[in-house]
Amino acid sequence: MLLRTLLTSCLLLATTALKAGGPEYPHGILRRDDIWSPTLGVHKNMLVYLPPSYDTTRTATKRYPVAVYLHGRWGDETDWVQKGNLARSMDSLAAAGRADFIVVMPDGDDGWWMTWASTPDTALCRRTKHLEEKPETFCVPNARYDEYVAHDVLRHVDSTYRTLARRESRGIGGLSMGGYGAVAVAARYPDVFSVAVSHGGVLTPGLMADSSTLRATDSVTWRPGRTTAELRAAAGPNEWNVMYPMFGLDSSTWQRRDPAHLLMQLKAMGRPVPLLYADAAVADERLQQNRTFMRMMAAHHIPLGYMEWQGRHTWQYWQEHLPDGLMFMSDHLVRDAVAARN
Repeated sequence: MLLRTLLTSCLLLATTALKAGGPEYPHGILRRDDIWSPTLGVHKNMLVYLPPSYDTTRTATKRYPVAVYLHGRWGDETDWVQKGNLARSMDSLAAAGRADFIVVMPDGDDGWWMTWASTPDTALCRRTKHLEEKPETFCVPNARYDEYVAHDVLRHVDSTYRTLARRESRGIGGLSMGGYGAVAVAARYPDVFSVAVSHGGVLTPGLMADSSTLRATDSVTWRPGRTTAELRAAAGPNEWNVMYPMFGLDSSTWQRRDPAHLLMQLKAMGRPVPLLYADAAVADERLQQNRTFMRMMAAHHIPLGYMEWQGRHTWQYWQEHLPDGLMFMSDHLVRDAVAARN
């Protein structure tokens, strides 16, 4: 409760100053990179935001923390900038002395930022229209999106930009599907990421229809022994048809992809648990999922900065509250070698 109270006070003071506007300030640099992903087996695009202080001359030596920001379903690498105003938020926070790190926004298709339970049907995917993206880059032969983020994306960023390539200086955030991905990837790769931020994330994916019934003391989101028919009924036909190729057909495969379960495993094994922040809109259909996740973290004594705000599962909400997550990220990413050793 104390953590939540302190976090609330800090965020309210900072975001009030940010949203009030002010004079023009220096802008960061946006770059579009094309990378080959050996994990997915295709080329992928990503946007990279370099803060205003980033000097592109060859003599520059300053190195920066990195935050990876993941898009939601039906989105792509441009969403956080074009719809979420991420670059403007970062510029504003940098001008206020609150954020000075690199932000990487990779393209993750509709892959839920995980290793799928089944092999993708690449031939079927290539026969299906996918908005404006070419099948050659959208239809991946190897659906291991978590590994792609933790290895391929960071390998490219570390080799191309002046980064602090260590856990203490790396964070990951996202919205909706990307909120799920941020927490799940950080939990699966705790030696890579030290901070995870979720905005309206699908944080208890196994309870699409009945998350309000979960007890705080339950150890997994899916009750053991649940059948495929029960899973399908809980998710609903539309969600089930989209999600079962990724999450699998039984409770054990869903459990292995559940963020709360992964985090509780880390704690039980004595491994580092990432610092967590999550928020949800009070009119979001995923609100009960987020409250369930919050209760489970509290029951297992895993620290979580949790907030609820007015709004819906929309870009207006994410624009307004992206700075909250960015400030949490900024406050917890280590910026110098001395602090990392301590």
